[in-house]
Amino acid sequence: VRWAVQLKFSPTPLVMALQRLSPAFVFWSIRGASGPPLLPLLLALVPRHGVHGADSWPDCQQKDTVIRMAGEGCFEDLTPFGAKEGCYQDKCTATDKFATDQVETCARACQAFEDCEFWTFGEQDGTKKCFLRLGDKGRESSDSWISGTRGCVPPASEAAASEEL
Repeated sequence: VRWAVQLKFSPTPLVMALQRLSPAFVFWSIRGASGPPLLPLLLALVPRHGVHGADSWPDCQQKDTVIRMAGEGCFEDLTPFGAKEGCYQDKCTATDKFATDQVETCARACQAFEDCEFWTFGEQDGTKKCFLRLGDKGRESSDSWISGTRGCVPPASEAAASEEL
């Protein structure tokens, strides 16, 4: 018998419930070369972005945590996210940071870029800012800062509501 491992989102109620609770995970099942799944059970959960981010919004947020530069800034064009100020060298088309009042905007900006693995949000020089990071080497405890993984984002309905405010 030939075996193959195949990425598959199974439409079983259990898998659908787990996917809703934690969209940062992908689901694997084992199948034979042809035919139905050989094992009808969920065999493994593989996190897309590491162990952090397994919780859903807002529980996935890491409070009082900042991720400093440490050589891991994720430089992108952030103008589609409303970036006009607070950018690296005042150039918002190639920056790892921008001014924003909403943590939700920060999380959505990170999720939009494949290279961004972490975001951090807090006040710098009297302005609330979002910082995008390739890694978390510069992780430190710091009051009033919030950080998260790329998968830590608000649901689409919540994101739309926060934009209306």
